[in-house]
Amino acid sequence: MASTADDLHRDVSAVFFAVAADLEKTYKDNAVLLEKSTDDKSKKKLEEQQKKLEEQQKKLNELQAQFSSDLGAVSADLATPERAMDFKLDWWTKLVKATSNASKASLGDPLTTGLHLAVRDGRAKTVEALLTAGADIWLKDKDGNVAMDYSCSEEVRAVLAEHLANVVITAENKNKLFGLCVQKNVVSSFPALLQAGFDPTNPEYLIDAALNGHKEMVKTLLDNKANVAGQYPPGGMGMCLHFAARKQGNTDVVRMLVEAGADVTCTVEQYGRTPARVANDQNNPEVEALLEEFAKNLKKKEAAAEEAKKKGNLLSCCFVKPRSSDAAADRA
Repeated sequence: MASTADDLHRDVSAVFFAVAADLEKTYKDNAVLLEKSTDDKSKKKLEEQQKKLEEQQKKLNELQAQFSSDLGAVSADLATPERAMDFKLDWWTKLVKATSNASKASLGDPLTTGLHLAVRDGRAKTVEALLTAGADIWLKDKDGNVAMDYSCSEEVRAVLAEHLANVVITAENKNKLFGLCVQKNVVSSFPALLQAGFDPTNPEYLIDAALNGHKEMVKTLLDNKANVAGQYPPGGMGMCLHFAARKQGNTDVVRMLVEAGADVTCTVEQYGRTPARVANDQNNPEVEALLEEFAKNLKKKEAAAEEAKKKGNLLSCCFVKPRSSDAAADRA
C-alpha cells in the first residue's frame, strides 16, 4: 500500500512540476513581449494573459496542497490497481480543469497522458470529464498514437464520437479526423467531412468500418460509392469482406457488402483465404454460415447461367437459315 501511494505521489507530483514549469516559462516569455510592446491593444491582451497565468498558478499551488492532503487520507484505500488509477485520473482531470497545459503532461509512462489511460481503461466518465476540461485529443504517446486510436468500450466510443462530431476540421487535423470519425462511427460528421475533401472511395475507410462492425458508417460509405473491391494495404491483408468476416456476429455488415457487390469467393488475402475461411479461422460461425450460403447461391446462379447459355447455343445450332434461292422459290 505504501508503494502504491508512493507511486501515485511520484506520478502526479511530476505532472504538477511539469505544469508549473510550463506556466512559468509562458509567464516569462509574455513578460518579455510585454516589455517590448508599444501597441496598446497588444499590451492589454498580454496583460490579460498574464493575469490568467497568475490565477492558474495560484490554483495549481492550492491543488498541490490539497493533493498531498487527499493522498494521505486515502492511502490505506489504494490497495487495488483500479482504485489507484481512479485516484490518479481524478487528479489529472482536476489539473486539466485548472490549466489546459496539464493535458500535455504524462502520467507514469513517457508521453502517456491521462486521456490515453482513460480511453484504454474504458473509463467513459473520466474521458468525458477530461474532454470537457479541455484535454488535447491530438497529443501522441510514445508509439505515435493519439488517445482515440486505441480500441475502447462502446461507452467510451460513444463519448469520443460525440466529441469528434464537434471538432472543427482544419487543414492540419482533417486527414487524422477522417480516419477517427470512421473508426468511431461518427456518421453525423459525414457531410462536413465530404466538404473538407474526404474520399469515401479510399478502401481503408470501408475496411475499417467493416472490421469494427459499424453498420451506419458502412451504409453511408456504400451510398457514397465506396469500393467493395478495394484492398488495404495495397497488395496486403485483404478486402472489406475478409475484414468484416473477422468480427463476431457481423452478419448485417457482411450482407450489406455482398449486396453491394463484394465477391464471396475472393482469395485476394494475405493467406489466400476466402471470407468464409477467415470467419472459420476466427471461430465466427454465424458469419461463416452466411458467407457459405451466399457462395452456394452464387454457384447456383452461375450454373443456371451456364445451362441457359448451353440451351441458347443448342437452339442456334438447330435453327438452319434458308438459302436465299430457296427463300425466293418459296415466295414465288
